[in-house]
Amino acid sequence: MHCMSLTSWNCTDLTLEIFIKNFENSSSLEIFLKSLIGELSKIVNSSDTVLLSAKETIIFYKSFSVLLILVEKSNSTSVIEYLKSNFYEEFKYYFNEDRIRLKTYNHYPISKDLLAVVKKLHRNIVF
Repeated sequence: MHCMSLTSWNCTDLTLEIFIKNFENSSSLEIFLKSLIGELSKIVNSSDTVLLSAKETIIFYKSFSVLLILVEKSNSTSVIEYLKSNFYEEFKYYFNEDRIRLKTYNHYPISKDLLAVVKKLHRNIVF
């Protein structure tokens, strides 16, 4: 019996790679990506003068980290291709290091980590 079909969470065969493989082969991936990018776009485009709150900065860090893990750990290019074909403009103009730096306070401890994740993700999608 495959690990994903077990009703117990005591499965030692469930790895991040297996999870991503199952997720990227499901129709839920596109729904998840559209929803996530849509919500992040609303926050980052709210106003050029409004900085992200501490909570929003953490949400951005977690969200971009999940996207980066999906991009880096995916066995196929489906995640990158989907992001490039559907959200290239968002990553080029709004989800880049310069834009996020303008939207975050420098004194937040997580800001440097957020910028590093955004830079890696941007490099994978735009270039």
